[in-house]
Amino acid sequence: MFRRHSAVDSALSNFLFFWNNMTFPPVSSTDNSLLSTLNDISCVFSEDLEPQALMTAAVRKFQQIFHADRAWLIYPCAPDTPEGQVCYEAIAADNPHLLSGKGRVKVSPGLAELFRDALAAADPIIQIRGTGKVYDPDLMDRYSIRSSMTIALKMKNDLSWLLELHQCDHRRVWTATEMALFRYAAQRLREVYNSSRILNLIKQDTAGKQTVEAELVRSEQRFRSFFHYSSVSLLLVDISKLLNYFDELKETGVTDLNEYFDKYPRFFVKTWKLLPIVDVNRATLQLFETSDKDRLTSKVNRLYTSKTVEAIRSVCLALFSGLKHVSLQTEYKTFQGNHLDAIINVDVLPGEDCLALVSITDISPQKMLEATLHESREQYKKLIETANDAILIADAETGLILQANRKAEVLTGYSKAELIGMHQSKLRSASERRSGGDIFKHQSRRGRKDRRNISEIYLLHADGQQIPVEISSSTIMVGGRRVVQGIFRDLRSRFEGEELRRLLATVTEQTDDSVMITDTKSIISYVNPAFERVSGYSLEEIAGKTPRILRSGKHDEAFYRMI
Repeated sequence: MFRRHSAVDSALSNFLFFWNNMTFPPVSSTDNSLLSTLNDISCVFSEDLEPQALMTAAVRKFQQIFHADRAWLIYPCAPDTPEGQVCYEAIAADNPHLLSGKGRVKVSPGLAELFRDALAAADPIIQIRGTGKVYDPDLMDRYSIRSSMTIALKMKNDLSWLLELHQCDHRRVWTATEMALFRYAAQRLREVYNSSRILNLIKQDTAGKQTVEAELVRSEQRFRSFFHYSSVSLLLVDISKLLNYFDELKETGVTDLNEYFDKYPRFFVKTWKLLPIVDVNRATLQLFETSDKDRLTSKVNRLYTSKTVEAIRSVCLALFSGLKHVSLQTEYKTFQGNHLDAIINVDVLPGEDCLALVSITDISPQKMLEATLHESREQYKKLIETANDAILIADAETGLILQANRKAEVLTGYSKAELIGMHQSKLRSASERRSGGDIFKHQSRRGRKDRRNISEIYLLHADGQQIPVEISSSTIMVGGRRVVQGIFRDLRSRFEGEELRRLLATVTEQTDDSVMITDTKSIISYVNPAFERVSGYSLEEIAGKTPRILRSGKHDEAFYRMI
């Protein structure tokens, strides 16, 4: 508790104590002006003011007592800070234009040096433009400072402040008396501010103590309610023994815990046994298929798999390195023997209890879905690769080929690596591209109700030959992207068969030998012109009949069977 100075003689006595310890010339204690000044200072410092109100009144009083154009306080007075703040400011009434606006001040190298020198010095630092050292000329120009007196207020329970007086209308020479008085007043301000701040903190602490305690009780109740009734599996784990064990290892020179565990596996087993479970919530009991909390906390190792042990090792490594949060994926078993895929999050709680909150999220359904999707993708891939026809998949917007199967490589003469990224038009001849027969482009412009197209085109092989194909194309959505799937069937064998039939028909029509064609039941379907000439029957007359119509009666049954 600081003693309040309400009388002039008390202030004068204190002033003379500081004065006698200074190197400045002595000042007469009978000087009425000095007594008046000390009285003004004591009046300000004797008022019961909050820290902010104290600083506001002090800056105003400093400006008035020393008849300065401006007085301000910059916070913090720290050389390594990037910028300071003009927190309190007072200006002469006839110079309103000098108000800085309590803005931020960038800490330049020069201002940082001023901070350092002020913190190291007991006496005020004087700067006069054009005379002696000036720390930051730009700052003095910006705020129209022609002369200044500066001192640091080194607080006990706060960062230091910088107190400055400015003369802006002329290069003022500060007297020894003014410097001594400035130092004394700054010292008193520092003492009163420290006391006021402590009193204010005590007052606030006393006034809010019951409220804080009540809030702590409510917070604990809310936490317990959240913990026990949360739908997420939560465990509270005591990590104090584990952290103490880690400290012992570090004292013996262990820096790489992973290497240490590899060298001494039994110590890892010891480590994960130093994690007793303090409490679990209802969701945890449901997750591991038990209703007995004691069973879970005492026999939790029965739920571990090899993946769980790996996860515990990762958590230990993270805690050893000082991390406060760990998140990873692992596996468990339930007490009923069911497999459990999970994501665990470990958060070290603040406080001296050394507790960690562990949340376990069941991702088994997602993993099953991922496995199903993976299986479906593999099956689709196999279907594509083993298809008897060539399959190409291209982007509907760009026309670039995205996927191709083995048959597509054989049909086009290009490798899969060459096909992927190729524009589909490269598989068409120049004449077909000019004719506008671009199936992929045409298909990409079709509406959702007409997404399939079947047509015959000529595919351009890598060696330049044109291969007749039937293409069945359709538009599908894959991962939010519209793609065109084309199934190409090689028509060369069909075309060759049709050509062979045309050749056979030509030969049959032109030969002089009689030709008759029947089905398996001996029903005549075709006879050639030579047959019509020899037999006298036309195709229309004999079609649908059997060869019996040709019996003359002059041959036996064996002859006709042979025929």
